[in-house]
Amino acid sequence: MYSDGGYKQAADPADDKAGFGWSAHKNPKGQNASAGEMVDYGFGPVTVDATDRQYVGVDSLSANSAEVSTMSQLLLRVLQWIERGDTLTDLAICYDSKCAAGWADSNTMGDTHVCS
Repeated sequence: MYSDGGYKQAADPADDKAGFGWSAHKNPKGQNASAGEMVDYGFGPVTVDATDRQYVGVDSLSANSAEVSTMSQLLLRVLQWIERGDTLTDLAICYDSKCAAGWADSNTMGDTHVCS
């Protein structure tokens, strides 16, 4: 699984944009092989609106909030797979954000300011 987030700052902060994307791949050749066949993906805008169904608790648009949103959306999809009985073997998440990885593996996940 690959995850990434992006952020574009605008002259007017109201026009800032942030988004996330992830993809899941079957890789029958093992961890050191190429990505393999893509079997699922997700993407969307980062939202700070608590009433939006894509909301994952971030309170501002930034590169880090995009990365955290990506990781959150990906893990929510994994829970859906588990719920429907899919077997998950050799699951690996490839990420490029130490902030999001630390947030996802933190005792302070409820803290909205883990990442700056």
